[in-house]
Amino acid sequence: MSKKYFHFTLGPVQSFVAQARRTRDFWAGSFLLSWLSGVAMAAVKQQGGKIIYPQPDADFLAVLQGQPCGRLPVQGCIPNRFMAEIEVEFDPEQVVVTVQMAWRELAELVWEKDFSALPSEVVKEAAREVWQRQVASCWEINWVITPQRRDSGLLNRRKHWRTHIPPEEPGNKCMMMAGLQVLLDERHPGVKYQDVKACQQTLCQQVGSLDLRDGEQLCATGFIKRRFARHFQQFAACINGLALRGWTLPSSVPSLSWIASSHWQASVMASIPDSAPLREAWKTLAEASCHLNGRPDHNVKTGCILQTRQIAGLLPGSYPEDGDSLFEEPLRLQMDQTAGWDAKTTLEALLKVKKLSGQPLAPPFYAVLQMDGDSLGALLRDGEHEQAVSTALKGFTGKVNDTVNAHNGFLIYAGGDDVLALIPVQDAIHCAISLRTAYINAFAEQGLHSTLSGAIDFCHVRQPLTDVLSGSHQLLDDVAKARTGRDALAIRVTQRGGGQQLWTQPWAAMLGELDKEVCTMPDIQTLAKTFAHKLPGGAFTSSFLYRLKALYEKLDWQMLDADGGALRAVIRAELARSGQLPIADDAKASLDTLAQQIYQISICYRRHECPSKDPSIGPQVTFSRVALDNGNALELLLFLAGFERHRYTPSDIETGAVQEVAI
Repeated sequence: MSKKYFHFTLGPVQSFVAQARRTRDFWAGSFLLSWLSGVAMAAVKQQGGKIIYPQPDADFLAVLQGQPCGRLPVQGCIPNRFMAEIEVEFDPEQVVVTVQMAWRELAELVWEKDFSALPSEVVKEAAREVWQRQVASCWEINWVITPQRRDSGLLNRRKHWRTHIPPEEPGNKCMMMAGLQVLLDERHPGVKYQDVKACQQTLCQQVGSLDLRDGEQLCATGFIKRRFARHFQQFAACINGLALRGWTLPSSVPSLSWIASSHWQASVMASIPDSAPLREAWKTLAEASCHLNGRPDHNVKTGCILQTRQIAGLLPGSYPEDGDSLFEEPLRLQMDQTAGWDAKTTLEALLKVKKLSGQPLAPPFYAVLQMDGDSLGALLRDGEHEQAVSTALKGFTGKVNDTVNAHNGFLIYAGGDDVLALIPVQDAIHCAISLRTAYINAFAEQGLHSTLSGAIDFCHVRQPLTDVLSGSHQLLDDVAKARTGRDALAIRVTQRGGGQQLWTQPWAAMLGELDKEVCTMPDIQTLAKTFAHKLPGGAFTSSFLYRLKALYEKLDWQMLDADGGALRAVIRAELARSGQLPIADDAKASLDTLAQQIYQISICYRRHECPSKDPSIGPQVTFSRVALDNGNALELLLFLAGFERHRYTPSDIETGAVQEVAI
C-alpha cells in the first residue's frame, strides 16, 4: 500500500507564549503547546502513522499516555510542527478532534476545580459563556497530506488561507492575553457590579494570592495558563480510544527577580559560615520576607544557590524565598503604597545583610536567551538528510536542560532547534557558547554541518515581560541572522528608561575561529572580570570607557589603519590615564594586551555565505570587517563588569558539576 505524508501545525505560537505577566505564564504557554503537539503525535501513531520529523521525546509521549517513562517532563520539548508517514486510510480529522478535545477536557478540569464555588449563579453563567467561547476558538490547527515528503511547503500555503477567525470579544479585556474578554466582567449584560466583585474576592481567596493577585482580571486562556499546573496530575481522558493522562508539574517557577539575584544570594550565603551576625540577619530577612509576601511554593533553585545553602547549613525557613524581597526598589514601593511596616522591616533586614556581607545589592537585571538553528531547510530540502537531522536535533535537545541548569538558569522551552531560557546575567554568554558547541557537535556526529544563532537580552526585572519576549525574537531574527549573517550572537542591554546598547558578532569572530592575524577577539565575559577588579600596576576606574566611547563616536572607522595600531595606541593611553601607569615590562605587556583586546571587541564583523552544492558540508563562508563599534561594546563591557562583582564561582560550579535543578 502506497505511503503518504501528513504535515501538521498548531498555533498561534508567538501570541500564546509571549503574552505573559509572570515567568510561570511564559513557561505554561510553551508547555501547553508542546503537550497538545504531543497529543497530536500520539493520535497519529494510534492510526499507524510514523513520526518522521522531528523525532519526539519518547518520555514525553509515554507519560502523556500514562505509560512508564524515565523522567517526568517539566519543560516543553515537542515542536508545534511535524511530519508523519501515514497509510492511505489515515483520517486527519481524527487528529484535529483529539487535540481539540484534549484541550477542552483540560479546560473543563480547571473550571470544575476553580469556579464551582462562585457565590453568584448569574455571574457564574456569564463567565461560563465567555469560557466556552474562548476555549473553543483558542487554537488554529492546519494540516495537509502530500504524496511526497518534500512537499512541506504546501503546509505554509495552507496556513496563509487564514481560515481561523476568532469571534468578537466584547467587554473588559484580559491583563495577560490582549484583546480577550475577562471572565468576571461587570459589563456583561444582566450581571451586577457588587456580585462580580464578590465573585472576584471568592476566586482570589480560593486560588490564593500567589496565583491571582487582588484585582487581576484574566480571560479563560490566561486563567488556564495560570492554573492548569495545579490540577494537571488529575487530568485523565479517553478520546477516540486514546488514553491521556496528566502528571505532576511544578506549580510555580523562579521569578525574574529570583533569577536576577541568584549569584548575589549565593555570595551572601557562602559568607554565612564565617559570620554568626550575618546568619542571624539572613534569617531575619527570611522571616520578614515571608511575613510581607507570604511563602512562595516554588522550590526550583539554581545550582549555585543549592550548593551554598548546603555550605551554610541553612534549613527551610532560614532563607528568603521571595525574589522581590532582595531588591530595594520594590520594597520602597510597597512602603509608599501601604502603611509599610512589613516592607520597612524587610528593607531594614535587607540593608543589614548588605552591610554585614560587605557587598552591594544585586543589580535588578536578568537575561533572556533565545537560540535557533540556521538554514535547516537547505539540509531537509532533498529529503536525503532528514533522518540524520532529526537524530541530531534530538541529541541536541536532550542536552539543553542540563546545560541551562549548569549555568544556573531556568529552561522555558527546548524543541528541535529552538531554545528559550532565563539565565542570570553572569552566566548567559557562556551558556550560549555551550549550547552552540552542543548543537554543532550533535550535527557533526551525524556527518552534517549546521549552525546556531543566538540572542541575549539583558533586561530589567520591572520591564513588561510581553515586551521583552517580542523584542527578543526581533533581536534574533533581524540582528543575529539578517544583519550579522547567521551563526552569530546578538547581545542587547535594555535599560529601564529605554536606552539600549547592542553588540553583535559572528561566533567565529567571538570565539577566535578566524585567522588569528585577522581577529584575536577575547572572551568578553572574561574581559569583564578584568574591569571588575584592579588592573596590573595600579587602581583602575571605568571613566576611560566613557572617554573612549566619546572618541569612538568622533572617529571615522575607515580612517583606521589595517592593524588598528593608531586606535590601540589611543586605547592604551586612556588606560594609562585611568590609573597608575605601569613601570615593569611585564605590566606594560599586560597593558598592551588589554588595549588589543578592547580594540578587538570594538570591531564589528559580518559573515557572508555562498551556498554549497552539498548542504551537508555547509556553505562557503567569508568574513568582512564592517565598522568600528560606536561604543556599545564598551558599555556592554562596563555592564558585565558590574555583575562580575556579584559572581559566585566555586570550582564545581565552574566545571559544571551541579547539573540538576531540584523540582
